[in-house]
Amino acid sequence: KGQYKLLSSKFNQFITSEYKDNILIRSDGSRPGDNVSTVTQREENNYTLLKNGKRTILYNTVIRYCVSDLYFTEPQHINRVFSETLGEFLPLKPLGNGYYELLLPDDKKNIYRYEKGRLISVEVDRALGKIFIRPVS
Repeated sequence: KGQYKLLSSKFNQFITSEYKDNILIRSDGSRPGDNVSTVTQREENNYTLLKNGKRTILYNTVIRYCVSDLYFTEPQHINRVFSETLGEFLPLKPLGNGYYELLLPDDKKNIYRYEKGRLISVEVDRALGKIFIRPVS
């Protein structure tokens, strides 16, 4: 189980992800400022998503790696990650030398940088510019 919070005066995001045997069984993702809330629940071979009150199903899917996992482990040999907040898979492209590009639905991208398997920084592409995130030891 992993949790993280990103807080600033303009950006709040809350994510909780629960795994069993390396398979996502439940996640909750929200961005209160954007009125986005998504709950993902595994049911047999499917996932039920409740996004802003709308229910959809991902059939015959296994989710093993989510966006929040990018903050804890380097995504070696991973080419897509599930967004707990957006409720969809996003392409992840290795750029080499510990850099990975996460492609977002709005044609923006985030760049994750790792050294020796640990996250060093994240460059987040936003409308008003770039945000740089560095983990605190």
